[in-house]
Amino acid sequence: MLLRDWQTGKGTALKVLRAGSHSLVVDALLENVITQVTEFLSACYGRSSTKSMSETRRKTWTSKTEKASSTPPELCCLPATSEAFA
Repeated sequence: MLLRDWQTGKGTALKVLRAGSHSLVVDALLENVITQVTEFLSACYGRSSTKSMSETRRKTWTSKTEKASSTPPELCCLPATSEAFA
């Protein structure tokens, strides 16, 4: 559900998981889980070095607007901000 809302497909999520660089430990402290999921979702959007969802969103927006010739991308194509995510 989380990825579908921002138009990143299940295939992308599975590809990132199968790459093996992101292990999700669900019995960790909430802060650690949020950090893990932020890294995972950022990787799904092709942003592996971001520290927050807001930074992932900004970098995704920047890359999409550089490519757009006339209209900016729809907001639903971007990841959530850190505030909306947590």
